[in-house]
Amino acid sequence: MNHDRTSSKDQFGKSAEAYLTSAVHAQSDELTRLVEFVNPNGGKVIDIGTGAGHMAYSFAPHVDQMIAFDLTPKMLEIVARESQAKGLSNVTTQEGNAEGMPFADAEFDGVICRVAAHHFHHVDRFVSEVGRILKPGGWFLLVDTITPEDSDAAQTVDEIERRRDPSHFHNLSVNEWTNLIEGSGMSVEKHTVRRKNLDFPDWVERMNVPAEDIAWLRETMSNLSGEAKEYFQWREIDGRNWFDLLEVTILAKKS
Repeated sequence: MNHDRTSSKDQFGKSAEAYLTSAVHAQSDELTRLVEFVNPNGGKVIDIGTGAGHMAYSFAPHVDQMIAFDLTPKMLEIVARESQAKGLSNVTTQEGNAEGMPFADAEFDGVICRVAAHHFHHVDRFVSEVGRILKPGGWFLLVDTITPEDSDAAQTVDEIERRRDPSHFHNLSVNEWTNLIEGSGMSVEKHTVRRKNLDFPDWVERMNVPAEDIAWLRETMSNLSGEAKEYFQWREIDGRNWFDLLEVTILAKKS
């Protein structure tokens, strides 16, 4: 898998401020839905791959302590700044890798990871780490884009995602996520799958995609067939191109 253009840390360092104001990441209705999906009540919680911190800000008023954890220092600078501006004194930041976290066993009451896991090269290690750092009875909220179960369509989805963002590694399917989570000492309590409507120009501009890659993406996505076409549902609305990604929300509990 080609990641020559840039690493995750470099890629998201460059676009950190864009993620703070991103309509996709900052949707208040969606953030409210996710808080209600968990209904947290106190405790120590970590937001892994926090990015510009939207989940940390949303959950912080409902928990005792929130750790915003990310690989990218520029993202964490934004989270520290915005948390202070919002008066969220219980939010602290920590830099690190999701596949080997510097925390004790059973340290957390809750773990959040929203739209970050598809960047992880060893997602099995990440899920194992989540199981390790959670207290018995603790909760794990995962939100991420997914592939269809069909392997050919899944490969097409990954190829398109990677062309837009070379730090994208791999989307899992719902079944793959369930198997990983339940193999790491947790049980899936509930899950939902939704279509996420995306504005193509905004999607590529947010990651500073080169013009030749934008042209390739537009050409490829407008000429898909079969299950990949059904997945993306490429369309034009008022002169702008839109498409969908499928996203799963999973709530699991540690045994």
